[in-house]
Amino acid sequence: IYEGIDEAIGFGDLLRASGKYKKALKLHQGARLWIEVVKTFPLFIYWNKSPEDLLKAECHLWGSFGDDYLAIRDCDRALESFRSQLRFAEHIGDRRIQLRALGGLGAAYKLVRNYEFAIDFQTRSLAIAEELQDKEGEAAALFNMALVAAATKDRIAAIEHGRAPLAIYELIKSPSAEDVRCAIEKWRGNLIPRSNKRSRSRTPIRIPRAISNPGLIVFAR
Repeated sequence: IYEGIDEAIGFGDLLRASGKYKKALKLHQGARLWIEVVKTFPLFIYWNKSPEDLLKAECHLWGSFGDDYLAIRDCDRALESFRSQLRFAEHIGDRRIQLRALGGLGAAYKLVRNYEFAIDFQTRSLAIAEELQDKEGEAAALFNMALVAAATKDRIAAIEHGRAPLAIYELIKSPSAEDVRCAIEKWRGNLIPRSNKRSRSRTPIRIPRAISNPGLIVFAR
């Protein structure tokens, strides 16, 4: 059963990555039902697994739910899912899952345009990534901060803050480097003045200055 739960979560993630969001969500909901069955009837005693393994599987599942709901722009449920993931991760003391949950919360808050909260959660995600020396985690958090700057129409800040994650992704030879490079080029293109549009003033979002330092090699979900 444990293996079936893990496989269902993983296959659902693959379906979401291929754009089949509703099928992914349905598969993850099925995995959730199996977890409830195992919790109600302690079947883990028949396998070489522990209750902690079930908690970790549930942690991953909440993150998958969060990603599913983000994909279909159901931000309220995404926030609820990532909060559950963070709560479980803190309970079992898994810092890597905490990193993922914080990044997910930051991404969800960006979609609902709560940019202060988005930056706060990405900053916390970045701190854990640096603690774990997780370069890909660092780059993802940093790039998400750059995306927040872009969402506030501060293209110059977005370009500046996009350089650090690009440098990290290039260093570790991650395919995500191309995504960051394309985003930066898009932001540069949007800097071209357009006389037929009025510029709107926005309250600047405070982003940690550390991310503008390319030496941070020194983190999108």
